[in-house]
Amino acid sequence: MRFAVPALTVAALAASLVSAPASAAPITLEPSASTVVVGERGRGVWNTFTARGAGASVQGMDLELVAPDGEKVLVDFVWRAGPGVWNGAASFNRFDAPGKWRGTLVVRDKAGKEKRAARVVFHVKRRTTLSAALPDGRGGSVSGVLRRLGETGGFRPYAGQKVRLYKWTGGAWKLVATATTGAKGKYAFSARPGKLQVRYSGTAVNAPVTRTAP
Repeated sequence: MRFAVPALTVAALAASLVSAPASAAPITLEPSASTVVVGERGRGVWNTFTARGAGASVQGMDLELVAPDGEKVLVDFVWRAGPGVWNGAASFNRFDAPGKWRGTLVVRDKAGKEKRAARVVFHVKRRTTLSAALPDGRGGSVSGVLRRLGETGGFRPYAGQKVRLYKWTGGAWKLVATATTGAKGKYAFSARPGKLQVRYSGTAVNAPVTRTAP
């Protein structure tokens, strides 16, 4: 973890969360992204956390984050315009442990008494890339290479993964074939006419990716 600072803006989206009451009404906690996808560069990807429903007795709050490898990060929250709304943010990059992160919101009242108010779950995943080439009209296959972000940076061939081919049919994408990537991350499907799309569904630590063949 390289940064953990108060957020300047918020784009709250739906995400997995469990709320616990801190006062008469429960405080809710939401991340701006349920999955943070980090790339090759060290520059971080921000996730903003928004707490709503804090009463007038709340004087401060922090979010305690725990990574899959046990690393702990403390995110300061600040009050923002709007009654009972607080938020903070943390930045993630490829050096952070991928997988499921958990957070606990701790609130403080005027007397300095602390109380655990809400919990949040989100994922940090590493980016994957997927190339897709259409046949050239001479009976070639739909083929490409799947790569994942390596432990030390750079993208490496990703072997032994399921890649699926979809065809646009009747106003929707229809699964037509599945292939497994080889030792060098390569896959291939027999040639098919029409609009095609190749998908990789990802893992607990590697992000999904979709490529629509031109």
